[in-house]
Amino acid sequence: EAGGLLTQIKAFKFIFVLVLLVKGLSITKGLSDQLQDDSLDLAAAGQLVDFVLSFLCSSRSDKEWERIWETSVNLAERLGIAVVDERCKRKRNSQRQLSDMVVLETTGRRDVVDDD
Repeated sequence: EAGGLLTQIKAFKFIFVLVLLVKGLSITKGLSDQLQDDSLDLAAAGQLVDFVLSFLCSSRSDKEWERIWETSVNLAERLGIAVVDERCKRKRNSQRQLSDMVVLETTGRRDVVDDD
């Protein structure tokens, strides 16, 4: 069992998930600490919740994803772990409620026009 665990820990996928979790949990730690504090200030906690939510939403970008990827690759290389590039575009699923209908326009997705 220990050999199997060691094999999984030495996998790039483990390193990537670890870097992703460290990033996510480091963002929410301050909020978690404040919400568990005995002298909870609801106004300050509400502001912190709004800040954390807006920060997490702004972190959902290709640029931030690439930073996390590069951090994972650098860590794996330092540890002598082979990097396996399993990145691919996320498959978009169509809604089941619309499966029998003709969709003339997409919902919830906007194509960005670059004027450069």
